[in-house]
Order: sequence, then C-alpha cells, then structure tokens
Amino acid sequence: MAKIKLGAWAGKTAKQLDEMARAIQITTFNQCILKTRRDTGRMMGNWQTNVGSPITTEINRVADEDGRPAVQDVEAKVVSGNVMYLTNNVPYCEVYERKDGMMRGAIANLERNTRRAAEEYDK
Repeated sequence: MAKIKLGAWAGKTAKQLDEMARAIQITTFNQCILKTRRDTGRMMGNWQTNVGSPITTEINRVADEDGRPAVQDVEAKVVSGNVMYLTNNVPYCEVYERKDGMMRGAIANLERNTRRAAEEYDK
C-alpha cells in the first residue's frame, strides 16, 4: 500500500476547493449579469462586485452584449473564502428583477453550477 503524504494531499485538496468555490461564484454572478436586459447597457454595466460588503452607489458604466466590463469586474474581484456581493444600484433594477428574475435565475442555477464545478475537479 502506498503511503499518502497527508500534508501534500490536504494542500492540494484545499487549493482545488478554493478554485471550485471561485468558479461557482464567477459562474453564478456572470449568469445574473448576462440575463440582465441590454436596452442601453446601463443596467447591465452597473453590476458591481465587492468583498465583505455590498457597494451602495451607482456607477456610470455601460456594458456590451457580452456583459463586459461588469463580467471583467467579477473575474477580477471574486476570491474564495470571503463573502462576495454582487449589487446593482440603478433605480429601476428592482423592477426588472421582479419581471425578468436575473438574480433569481442565477440562484436557481446554483446547484447545477456546483455540480458542474465538482465534475470538473473530479477528473
């Protein structure tokens, strides 16, 4: 029977769990952004990512049909092991959430996103 180096295994496993958690967060946040109406790109561009507390101000940023730069913000700021916030502070965002369910849909996909990420790291 081969000896298992517990420290090395634990380090590798912790790294994989961190990567998996980050991938799940990024996927979930990006799904929300990409489901946002693109009428002018303003609401889509106003999704903001932050660690530890939600951002409470609106920014003057528009996004293209791929959600950039909001998607880039997610990819740059999401870190595992921290509470992450995705907020949108344009005044009409709540109305469209009720109509379109951008955030609701992304949360509904959370289990599927988790399963997919686990399958990737199980290979």
